[in-house]
Amino acid sequence: MATIQNNVKNILIVGVGGQGTLLASKLMGRVFVEQGYDVKVSEVHGMSQRGGSVVTYVRYGDKVWSSLIEQGEADLIVSFEQLESARWLAWLKPGGVLVWHVPNERGEATFSTAQFRQVVYFQSIQLRLIDTILVEKERNTPPTPVRYGDAFESMYILAKGKPKTVHILKDKPNKWAGTKTWGCLTKREVNGTLTPKGRKTIQKFGARTNVWHYGTVLPMESELFGGKAVSLSERLAEDHIRTWCSEGDLVLAPFDKDGTVAKIAPLLERRWLSLQNAADCDGLRDNAG
Repeated sequence: MATIQNNVKNILIVGVGGQGTLLASKLMGRVFVEQGYDVKVSEVHGMSQRGGSVVTYVRYGDKVWSSLIEQGEADLIVSFEQLESARWLAWLKPGGVLVWHVPNERGEATFSTAQFRQVVYFQSIQLRLIDTILVEKERNTPPTPVRYGDAFESMYILAKGKPKTVHILKDKPNKWAGTKTWGCLTKREVNGTLTPKGRKTIQKFGARTNVWHYGTVLPMESELFGGKAVSLSERLAEDHIRTWCSEGDLVLAPFDKDGTVAKIAPLLERRWLSLQNAADCDGLRDNAG
């Protein structure tokens, strides 16, 4: 029984009456059925009247015995309303990672702080800010009389507790590759003494930093596509998926208008759930902000 249940994925959809949470669960369940999974979708819990709290459970896998999700067992929480996301956060499994990106909005003499306020909100519902990734933009925004040109976008990495999976990408060229380290490495033994281990050869590539450069003037190449040129969004999706999850893990892309995650995730042997309808994405974005 435990072996079968380990393959079951749990999705919690929360919101208030009138936002379409029940419809979303039915559509999601239908998609999983068409993909060959056994699916259980719960009834609505809470007040289904407009404005009342509503939660539905979607469970899928090789064999699902129950439609209920226990506290701390949800792989994903899809929330249509901020207060409900805070109310149901305890149902989320520890270790999941959220990559949050909101494009910079610039006025003539102002700079939007929406992304900072959103990060503060995530922290208020007990998500930890793990890292901030600065990504070189494809086209720099020209300077204005009051500030410099905008050359980067910020991507915030949040998690509930300690991230379950982190694969730091090691593709930064080392200037001193092939040479020996300056100092002599040592190992401290149980009795407290230090044993020399010699000098270490510096590898060709090392771990990249949290400033990601892609050389955006020319098309980028990706081994995933056999060395063919890819867009910046495709390369970003590939690198984030490689970093924050393993093969077989589930990736949710609620604002995947161009289908980028739906294209990249299966190539990396990840399960994925993508919302590509522009109207649905806009509605979710309004409620997430």
